[in-house]
Amino acid sequence: MRALRHRSWPGIGLAFRLAFRGLVRAPGTSFPAVGVLTLGLAAPVIFFSILAGALRPLPVPGGTRVIRMEVTQPATGGVPVPMMLRDLEELRGAGSLESVGAFRIVAGTLVDPQMGASRISAAFLTPEVLPLLRTGPVLGRIPLPEEAEVGLLLGFELWKGTFEGDPDVLGRPVSLNGEARVITGVLPDGFGFPLHQNVWVLFDVDSADEDPVEIVGRLAAGASLKAASV
Repeated sequence: MRALRHRSWPGIGLAFRLAFRGLVRAPGTSFPAVGVLTLGLAAPVIFFSILAGALRPLPVPGGTRVIRMEVTQPATGGVPVPMMLRDLEELRGAGSLESVGAFRIVAGTLVDPQMGASRISAAFLTPEVLPLLRTGPVLGRIPLPEEAEVGLLLGFELWKGTFEGDPDVLGRPVSLNGEARVITGVLPDGFGFPLHQNVWVLFDVDSADEDPVEIVGRLAAGASLKAASV
């Protein structure tokens, strides 16, 4: 497997902004809360801006401990720094994060030889994402890392509707945006991470992927955000 290249961060003063799912704005608070969390990275303290009440808790076990992050630089007025797959390596050593992964949303067309074409919303995931969401297939299995280029997971409603709930859907060849895939599993009813997606595939982490990704993590046991009004 190709080693992920490290990016040289600008140094102390980096601020991480995140949408912390499940935090509710306190009555009378007109600004987002601010959280402080020590990650154990180069900077001694990493600051989090919490978009209070902006997102509902994820419908997964411990969903209120799942965080979505973006890196900003105060020196540039808080402009977000695009995150790449290779940047995950910088975050994996953070003691306050149990696990961290990445995703990217794409729109597209799923074509099944028997059922025809369907417009779908898909998400590319790193292998850590479903485990950190405590989510697994109700039918079949998650693609193995070596199946990243071909494996595909269906959403429950898509499986029930387009594929008529066929239990023999596993192993069926399909194409996603013109690329050949094989269905390996079906995710639970009501699952649509990160928004309302209904197809999921794995990133090929060995590829030279330079497009931006979103970062998602789960807080480690005992880690918390200290919230304060601003």
